[in-house]
Amino acid sequence: MVNIHHCGSVINSSSTGSVDTTSATILSSNPNRMSAHLVNDGTQPVYLSLNFDSGTAAVGKGIRLNAAGSADSTYRIDSTNLFSGTVNAITGSGTSSVTVLEMATE
Repeated sequence: MVNIHHCGSVINSSSTGSVDTTSATILSSNPNRMSAHLVNDGTQPVYLSLNFDSGTAAVGKGIRLNAAGSADSTYRIDSTNLFSGTVNAITGSGTSSVTVLEMATE
């Protein structure tokens, strides 16, 4: 994870992780989150779960990120749909690489 300080009170954090057929956290909860951008850079579709209830991502449910180079391979959390909880991800088969950029206050 890389932390870059801007404007004295805002932090950008970026990370890249592998997602496979087991639900796993790709973005931890952060009460100071202002926005986040999640990009599927891999070859498999990825399903995201915003953890309001169960906390487990499931294939065919939640937010689908298509494979890289396809339409709808990104998801953005911002002021219009702000969510500060945990985001989990899963693939139906194989693995996929997901890049996450989060902007938060200190």
